[in-house]
Amino acid sequence: MKWLLLAIGIIAELMGSTCMKMSDGFTKLYPSILTFVFWAIE
Repeated sequence: MKWLLLAIGIIAELMGSTCMKMSDGFTKLYPSILTFVFWAIE
C-alpha cells in the first residue's frame, strides 16, 4: 500500500510540474487549474 501511495505522489508531482510548464506562467486557465489539482493530490 505504501508503494502505491508513493507512486501516486510521484505521478501527481510529475503531472503538476508538466501542467505548470504548459500554463505558460499561469496565463492559461486549464493547465493552471490542473497544476494546483495535481499538487493537492500530492
